[in-house]
Amino acid sequence: MNTQYEYNDRVTFASIKAAFGTGGYDDEPPLLEELEISFSDIKKKALVVLYPFRKYDNENMGNPDLVGPLIFCLIFGSILLLRGKVNFGYIYGVASLGSIGVHLILNLMSEAHLEPSNTGSILGYCLLPIVVLSAISTFLNPSGTVAKMCCGICLVWSTITATRMFITSLSMKDQIILVAYPILLLYSCFALMALY
Repeated sequence: MNTQYEYNDRVTFASIKAAFGTGGYDDEPPLLEELEISFSDIKKKALVVLYPFRKYDNENMGNPDLVGPLIFCLIFGSILLLRGKVNFGYIYGVASLGSIGVHLILNLMSEAHLEPSNTGSILGYCLLPIVVLSAISTFLNPSGTVAKMCCGICLVWSTITATRMFITSLSMKDQIILVAYPILLLYSCFALMALY
């Protein structure tokens, strides 16, 4: 009976040490894997956005995640913060309300159903050209011609990429303009934040 108590004491000490130590349990997966955060998937999805004229299919985006879009929003806000603008609340507010609005509009227009996480993921990853615009506009005069041309290019780039992804996901090839218009309005808000 004494050996039973010794065994329980060793098991209890081992589990307490594993819980509060840095070693963890033997069969426990890494934290990023447990949280389903994969930086290789984020990189792959960002490259899909950076090459807008490449053929897009549903497998390019894989499972929708919101970690990449949150990282891009954080980078966007940090770049604006370096310019003296504290716009984190505006960025997350416009992103969340815009994502909900675009999700409702697209689900009303199409016969296929799109999950809210898919909508947020596509809109968030396609924000990447606007993040690049905010970095470029740091060095440009906002009222200059070059800044306005960069703004137009990045705005069209984001809109075309997001529209192509939504059209492919929802099979809405006949409604390109109707899909692109609300997306263009959403990214125009971000472009104005980035430029001014």
